[in-house]
Amino acid sequence: DFEQLGAELILRVFPVDGLDLYANYSIHDTRPRTDENFGGRELDDRTSAHKVNLGAQYRSPFGLDVAVDLSWVSSQVWVEQILDPAAGGVRFADFELPSYTVLNARVGYRVPRTGLELAIVGQNLVDEGHREHPFGQPVQTRLSGWVTYRLR
Repeated sequence: DFEQLGAELILRVFPVDGLDLYANYSIHDTRPRTDENFGGRELDDRTSAHKVNLGAQYRSPFGLDVAVDLSWVSSQVWVEQILDPAAGGVRFADFELPSYTVLNARVGYRVPRTGLELAIVGQNLVDEGHREHPFGQPVQTRLSGWVTYRLR
């Protein structure tokens, strides 16, 4: 049983035709209603208390599209069960995840009068190997190519 409280502030502007800029900040607090749920611990920050996102997207009239998104996520503390035969099988342990930053970018080209779009996408370009769960795989940098065809 958990209590949650949060808020988000969002700003999105369009200063010129084809250019979108955005920023948002969110604050979030999740905690167990009773500390009995996690072996007497009140600390269970499995959701980051602070998240910040900044981004820009430009769509040119001649078909070039560019987008950049930057996100920062504050540290987390997860309370998870681990095997411990000395404690009778399992016990609760704290797993700290440090804050991390993610940079994603995309460059695309819309081929005129065809419905075809070609793009290169880069994900997690600055923070190689962060984890989003203590037992999860490290999130690696990923580069991919996209070919999209839209029916008219």
